[in-house]
Amino acid sequence: MKIVRLFMLGLFVIGVILTAKSGWFYVKGVLAQHLLHNAWFKQKTTGKAQKAWDWSESTPTGKLLIPSIDLSHVILDNSKNEALAFGPGHIKGTALPGEPGNIGIAGHRDSFFKRLEDVDEGEFIGIEHDEGLQIFQVSQIEIIEPSDTHWFDATNFNCLTLVTCYPFQFDGNAPQRFIVRANSVYSQ
Repeated sequence: MKIVRLFMLGLFVIGVILTAKSGWFYVKGVLAQHLLHNAWFKQKTTGKAQKAWDWSESTPTGKLLIPSIDLSHVILDNSKNEALAFGPGHIKGTALPGEPGNIGIAGHRDSFFKRLEDVDEGEFIGIEHDEGLQIFQVSQIEIIEPSDTHWFDATNFNCLTLVTCYPFQFDGNAPQRFIVRANSVYSQ
């Protein structure tokens, strides 16, 4: 009987640890976005790059706004895995928010870009940047292979390319990518 109790206690402890680990992932993201929103506000006010916390390797480079799915997240200046734990990240080699060309932004499907699956063609996306605001309209939604990187090539027109892993409810390393392409309709 004592062995059964110890076994049950062990299962309970493992369950608590696994639940706490998952919960920490979301709490960390929410807290980070709060700190990033503050850093973004300071950056826009002072005109100087601001870290959200002292040991951060990233600074805000803009703010992504998708009103139709109630999404509002500060964009980090890189898309390394460490940065993506705290928010969507700018893809190196693509235009920065506010610059002409193709702006590439990546985010995790199970956190910051979870609601991206609810975006429809024709909806509007805003990018707040240091100099103003860009408005884009969704023109394409595609499911692609990870090797299909032409979506992030430079363009001679202003557009926004959002990417996350696909399928959204997949456990583990997802086999495909979900792309949302939007064309610029307004810039200030």
